[in-house]
Amino acid sequence: WFFWFAEQLTLPVTEVGVEGDVPLRLEPFQRFILKMAFKTGRAELLVLLPKGNGKTLLFAALAVFHLLVTKNAECFIGAADKEQAATMYRFASHFVKSEPELAAVLDVRKSTKEIRSRRDEGFIKVLASDQSKEGGKRHSYNPSLALIDELHAHDNDSLYTALRSATFKRGGLVITISTAGHDEETSTLGLKRAKMYDYETTGGRVRRELVINAKAQPVQSKDGRLTIIEAPSGNTCMLEWACTEEDDLDDMEVVKLANPASFVTIAGLEDGHETLEASTFARYR
Repeated sequence: WFFWFAEQLTLPVTEVGVEGDVPLRLEPFQRFILKMAFKTGRAELLVLLPKGNGKTLLFAALAVFHLLVTKNAECFIGAADKEQAATMYRFASHFVKSEPELAAVLDVRKSTKEIRSRRDEGFIKVLASDQSKEGGKRHSYNPSLALIDELHAHDNDSLYTALRSATFKRGGLVITISTAGHDEETSTLGLKRAKMYDYETTGGRVRRELVINAKAQPVQSKDGRLTIIEAPSGNTCMLEWACTEEDDLDDMEVVKLANPASFVTIAGLEDGHETLEASTFARYR
């Protein structure tokens, strides 16, 4: 149902650069991400994806859908900072305000950056990790869905930890989508990633060199830069799109292999390669 719902939505003008309604179209890799998130028994999905592959819009659409279909939903979006939180909220509120059917049942509250259900006690609330040095420790959460954006850029691990631990209360789901940031091995994200790779020797399932085909299915390929790791229980899963250590990051055709979105082009990558510092480009692409 989410796939159908998402493609009824229209993109903000600022995203497409043209006037008029432009429908949101989910790409195969986005459909695959969501299939993995909603797999029976899933408690947490970690998605590592280079910057610029449409993470924020996907989160916003998923949050609105969850609020519609879950009774008394408590959906928290954890952003890295106030600016990212504002972007998340802008996308989600756009989806509601641009569709009369949604606006009739959902209430956009700009002052508190919340979207509330008019039918029950459900809500979407956007949080920023930098709004408090406590990172959320002072709050009590009971999320049915927690969406963590750009975990590598969070000030601390408190917001992630608070949301992740609280999902156990009601069998909720945590989805974290972030840029990998391999240079921060002691960060929350780095430790989480390392733990996922440890499952390779402790009974987990690891699949490498994958691409997502037009049917949103993973298939083996020498050009594949997707790794899938599932914990032994299957409750936790990681999807990582990334270049290998052997890849030549000066070759944009190679870098493109780790960027599954069709709108991330070789020309765009070449522009970033020319203007960004090598270390920055390597991290985000």
